[in-house]
Amino acid sequence: MPKVVVEFYGTARHVTGQKEVPLELKEGSTFRDVVKTLAARYPALIGDVIKPSGDELQMPNMFNVNARRVVQDLDTQPEDGDRILLMFVTAGG
Repeated sequence: MPKVVVEFYGTARHVTGQKEVPLELKEGSTFRDVVKTLAARYPALIGDVIKPSGDELQMPNMFNVNARRVVQDLDTQPEDGDRILLMFVTAGG
C-alpha cells in the first residue's frame, strides 16, 4: 500500500490546522482518491479547496508532487513516498 504525505499550504492549512498529514492509500489509488480522502477527513475543505462533489480541487488549488511537477490528471497514481503539496496558486501582474 502506497504511503504519501500531503502538505497543506494557504487556505488548506488554515482550515485544517495542520501542516501535513500522512495517508496510507489502497493499491491503485489515484490523486482523485487523495482528494476524496481529504474531503472525508476534513469536511471544512469542501467549498474553498475541494469542489462540493468531493472528488476534485477547486480552482486555483492544485497538487504539486515532490515540489517538481503539477498534477494535471487526478486519475493518475501517486507513488509510494510522494510528498503531495496542496497549494493555492494565484497569478497577477
